[in-house]
Amino acid sequence: MRKHMETVHGVFEKSTRKAPTFGQAVPEAGYSHLYGNTVQFQNPDTPFDRSIEWLSNLTKLAPFANLTASLQATEDYKNKISMLEHEIARIRSENWIIPNSDIHGLSGYVCRRCNSVGFGPIRDIGYDMTMQSRHTCDEDRVKSIKMASIRPSVLWSLYDTVAGMMLDKLNRLMPRTKYMLAEDVSILFNSLERLKDPVLAKLLIGIPNRYYFYSVKSGVKVQWLERVTANLGMKTIAAESEIRDFLRRVQSTYAFFETTRNKVLKRYLITITT
Repeated sequence: MRKHMETVHGVFEKSTRKAPTFGQAVPEAGYSHLYGNTVQFQNPDTPFDRSIEWLSNLTKLAPFANLTASLQATEDYKNKISMLEHEIARIRSENWIIPNSDIHGLSGYVCRRCNSVGFGPIRDIGYDMTMQSRHTCDEDRVKSIKMASIRPSVLWSLYDTVAGMMLDKLNRLMPRTKYMLAEDVSILFNSLERLKDPVLAKLLIGIPNRYYFYSVKSGVKVQWLERVTANLGMKTIAAESEIRDFLRRVQSTYAFFETTRNKVLKRYLITITT
């Protein structure tokens, strides 16, 4: 063929052109034209060649794209595993994984500093720490919160939400009829307050580390509280709305209540029971 081109057409080969390979540059090649000019061939020299080259380069990038997707998926799984590990640690730290038969009460909290709420089980009333005492604020979350005053109506709604959550759990733990049981502990309070400062006296009794304390405003009458304290040492049937009101006031199934009865300041330990 080369001899034919040289003899018949007078075209002489300047260099030997190798067959093009997709994705690789094709060396420049050319032949001497009839008029002595050299025709230069570049890569790619047609739209088709450019398309082939683009597809070839895209094929080379595909493994890297798959690798990037795999790395992202791995990172997502790591984040999910980390979140689950933190959640399990939190649940264990709050002693939530215990038999229902060992749970004798619930204790909750509302923290306005870090804007968080929660509740947990109590095994031994008067010994186990309250959830308010166990709670530790997340300082990063505190820094991100813009502190602002909360209207009483909004705060009431927040406490009511926590009470509803606790009541749902309580209904699963105590599906039967619920009662309130009151004990007059005024003598204990009066004795310690005579010896110590009232604030110190509460600390010695275990408030708020082991018990919550609620003081009823002077002149306010709470019907279920009046009924329960009139039957000291006896179980008093409580409606679900009364149980919810109890939980809304103290975020616990047991607490000390301070109220005036016959113009005398009284303190009662009241517990929700079955």
